[in-house]
Amino acid sequence: MSPEQRAAIALGRVVSRLMYRMEQLLKPYGLTPTQYNVLRILNGAGAEGLCGTDIGGRLLSPVPDMTRLLDRMAEAGLLVRERDPRQRRFVRARLTDAGREMLLETTPVVDGLHREQFRRFSPEQVETLRSLLELFSDPEGPAT
Repeated sequence: MSPEQRAAIALGRVVSRLMYRMEQLLKPYGLTPTQYNVLRILNGAGAEGLCGTDIGGRLLSPVPDMTRLLDRMAEAGLLVRERDPRQRRFVRARLTDAGREMLLETTPVVDGLHREQFRRFSPEQVETLRSLLELFSDPEGPAT
């Protein structure tokens, strides 16, 4: 097995474990990791909100049916969806007060999970890991 194969397998295991822990942590709140990510994205968008395409482009992993995901979150009262008065084809999603409250309640819990998951790393090691992982997501990055 090549070093690249071993690294890919190790990375896959780590991602799987991280996501499983996140799923278990958010389950009591009735959220999935993707829904939590949508809450974070919409919170960062502010009062303007975002259309589903923009939200999808910012998610950690692609979602096959963004409309259905946003519909479920709207039914749960976490966001509202409204046609953009300037561009009628766009439907903007915005956080509701309940969505903001959910984010305020879950963020410290998620932050605690991340601190626990990275407890054996120094801040410098975490930064090095982050910068190495970003090489995977930067299609314009240097070819080596």
